[in-house]
Amino acid sequence: MTVSPARPIGTDAMHPSRVFHEHDRALLLETARQNAFALIISSLNNRPIAAHAPVLLDEAGADIHLRFHLANANPATEALKQTGQTLVVFTGPHAYVSPDWYGQPDQVGTWNYISVEAEGPVTPLTADAPPGCWTIFPPCTRANLPQSPPGHGTRWTPQSSPACSLPSPASS
Repeated sequence: MTVSPARPIGTDAMHPSRVFHEHDRALLLETARQNAFALIISSLNNRPIAAHAPVLLDEAGADIHLRFHLANANPATEALKQTGQTLVVFTGPHAYVSPDWYGQPDQVGTWNYISVEAEGPVTPLTADAPPGCWTIFPPCTRANLPQSPPGHGTRWTPQSSPACSLPSPASS
């Protein structure tokens, strides 16, 4: 599936206090890339539905497309198909901040974190679209997939899976 954010990454929809908003597009995109295992959120039958998946960011000029794969059996897939919308959250580093750091009385602790949100329409991949199951992994990731456990035969490839009809890794 792909997402084309309707709202530019870094808009003011996340935290209510504007002092914490980041608007540097390059920094936001790099933060999303560095924290690519994202939370994909939609709703189904008036209930929130979420799934975690690695997400790739593709830039084409001013446009940004997010690519990810979810299994057809995942309830989030049906939610995304029905609503046609998603919120994708990339969560970066986070830590508790003690009120001791403020050096003032009557303060409370807080949580310091970095998060990037992208919201937009979802487009399911079709049979004539480039395959998403294998190409979701960049070549550097594919090259570093772990070996099969001892005694389990050969290493998994898309060609060895009946669920994937994909080109060979060399051609993707």
